[in-house]
Amino acid sequence: MLKFSSSKRILKLYFKCSNSIIKRNSSSEGGGILGLSKRGFWNDRYPPSNLDFEQGLASKSLTVYGGFDPTSDSLHIGNLMVINALIHFQREGYSVIALEQPRIGDPSGKKEERTLLDNEIIDKNVNGIKENIERIFSNHMKYIWKKEENLLKPVKIIDNMKFYKKMSVFDFFRDVAKYFGIGPLIGRSFVKSRLTAGEFISAAEFSYQIFQANDWLKLYQKFNCTVQVGGSDQMGNIQTGCDLIKKVENFRVTGKSSGSPVWLNPHVTSPFEFYQYFLRTKDSDVEKYLKLLTFIPLSEIQIAMDIHKQRPEQLKPQKRLAEHLTILVHGESGLKKAKQGTEILFGGNSGVLADMEADDVIDLFRGATYKNLLLKPGITVLDLALMAECFSTESKRNFSAVVKSY
Repeated sequence: MLKFSSSKRILKLYFKCSNSIIKRNSSSEGGGILGLSKRGFWNDRYPPSNLDFEQGLASKSLTVYGGFDPTSDSLHIGNLMVINALIHFQREGYSVIALEQPRIGDPSGKKEERTLLDNEIIDKNVNGIKENIERIFSNHMKYIWKKEENLLKPVKIIDNMKFYKKMSVFDFFRDVAKYFGIGPLIGRSFVKSRLTAGEFISAAEFSYQIFQANDWLKLYQKFNCTVQVGGSDQMGNIQTGCDLIKKVENFRVTGKSSGSPVWLNPHVTSPFEFYQYFLRTKDSDVEKYLKLLTFIPLSEIQIAMDIHKQRPEQLKPQKRLAEHLTILVHGESGLKKAKQGTEILFGGNSGVLADMEADDVIDLFRGATYKNLLLKPGITVLDLALMAECFSTESKRNFSAVVKSY
């Protein structure tokens, strides 16, 4: 296992073999996947050494997967950590799978029962997540990788419903659930915390870990997938998957992370909002985010940080972070819109509005208070501002003076 940490979130990478854990970091720039520790990606490796895994790294024969729950029609910035981990594997020549996981909703880390969604909503969410993943992998290839002579293996996006459509409830309990003991399942942290607090936990949520474990088994059997990227909240589910594969195949395996409501769907979080979120990154966090979330070489990150120490008002690393992630998630057009919005609102260049589409202007001012007004021929700026209630009638004289001064 490799464990990766982002604030309180930890990404774990499991592979086949024994039950030992080592702490500290590991991937890229001069060390392949394990060299990513220089970016702060990996925090633990489980097991500490394994010949099959080392040989798989050397031969590029490993298949890696990360899972995503269809609880919303968009992924969020926390999921981007998992996507980036998969992209790092892809850049190193490995096969990667993005799996849309159980439709129950992962209870890990949740103190209350999740609300189960209707199938129509889940289908919509599955399509939304698929679009997010395809767009980010495509943008990475087009705008960041840019090596036409060395195309990467395409990501496989799989809906786990394919595993269960032809499986009856009786088949599931007979062929899958029989491998799981109640004791270990109850011992998982999210179950214990709910029970200790006297909170309700349904059989549906309780069985989530069985479905996730079986998902991994299916991926192993069909694609020889022996590595899963995952976070600390997934530790119990990942261990359950390891146990199942050991029992069914007499084989050991591999884990992911999440968090944070900055959505990757441009209809939920606009490219402008997305760009501004990262432009406002704290000085104490920006270097860590550049290493974890981007593919910018470490040497360039260091140069940006050195300049920042001398001239912090320029926000050079924050701008680099915002630009890199916006083009990765939203492409060139998204970055252009984000920069246009920034120029209008914070650069004093309202003339840019004339070059923007109506929908882009609406996106830019999403969340702002607005009024629909019927304009009359010959209306003055003063009367328009009063109609929009920008000023009270008592302020009319002062406002008139302001308008005249311009």
